[in-house]
Amino acid sequence: METEIGEDGSRLLTAEQINDLWREGLRQGNRVSFRVGSDSMAPLLRTGDRITVQPFPANERLHKGEIVLIRTSEDWVVHRIIGFFRRGEEIYYRQKGDAGHHSAAVPAAVVAARVVRIERAGRVIDLSGRGWRLKNRMIGVFFSLLDSLLRWGKRHQGEGTNSSHVVIRTWVSGLFRRFESLIAWLAARLNSSSH
Repeated sequence: METEIGEDGSRLLTAEQINDLWREGLRQGNRVSFRVGSDSMAPLLRTGDRITVQPFPANERLHKGEIVLIRTSEDWVVHRIIGFFRRGEEIYYRQKGDAGHHSAAVPAAVVAARVVRIERAGRVIDLSGRGWRLKNRMIGVFFSLLDSLLRWGKRHQGEGTNSSHVVIRTWVSGLFRRFESLIAWLAARLNSSSH
C-alpha cells in the first residue's frame, strides 16, 4: 500500500500502518503513548487523557488492579485486571472497565502492556509508584469481589423461590454506585496533585 503525502509534505498513515508501528514498538519492548479514546475506564481515565504503556515479559504474572492494554480482534482496549485463572496450561485474566458492570476473561497472550503513566491537563500520574500500585491493587480486589458476587447471582438466578440472588444483585449494585463515588474522588485527587 502506498503512503499518501499530506499538503505539508508529511506522510499520512492509515490506521493499519499505525497499528503495525504500535505492534512493532511494543514487540521491541518500547514504551508507547497514545490518547484514550473512550470513557470505559472513567473516571480514572477519560477520553483525551494521554497514557503510556510498557510491555512486560511474557512469563510475568499481572496483579489484580493493574491497568493493561489488551489486543482484541478488531482494536486495542485499556481495562483493569480483576482476577486470573488457569484453563489447562493457559492463563486467563478477568478484566473490566471501571465504568462498566461486567467483566470478561481474556487469554494472557492478548495482554500486550501495562499502563505506567497518565497525563491530564498538564499533570502526570506515575502508576508505577508505590502509592498508586497500592490504590490500584485495592480497587482491583474490590472489583474482583463485586464481580464474583454478580457472577454468582447470575448463575443462581431463577433457582426455586429463594430471592437471595435478587438481594445480592441489589447489594452489589449499591456497592458499585458507592465505589464509583470513591473512584471519582480519587480521580479528583489526581487533578489536584501530580503524584
